[in-house]
Amino acid sequence: MRAVPSEQRQEEARQIGERLRAARLAAEMTRAQLGNHVGCDETHIKFLETGKRGPSVYLINSLCLVLEIDPNYLLTGRTDRLRPGLRARLAAARIDGAYATRHPAAHSVAAAGSHVRKASLA
Repeated sequence: MRAVPSEQRQEEARQIGERLRAARLAAEMTRAQLGNHVGCDETHIKFLETGKRGPSVYLINSLCLVLEIDPNYLLTGRTDRLRPGLRARLAAARIDGAYATRHPAAHSVAAAGSHVRKASLA
């Protein structure tokens, strides 16, 4: 059996991190809040979101339960099993999150979910 190249593992961790960040922003949670719910600290959530660490199977399960997302979304990006309202919130959070990454001063706006509200859940 061949090992997965480290570059491929790093890219997968980065993509999972981007989807995790979008889901957290869509849920209008801070890193600290999410960490408290799943039993880890804010720094660990940051490392997951930036792809510096990959989540364990147990952490994936906890993250998905807290963020109310399907594990397929987190691992592969597939949104077909998500509620339509959640799909829209994730799309908006990914756009806001990408802007906040390029413009650090906007992070608090994106983290607050200024364009997405929980009341819009379908």
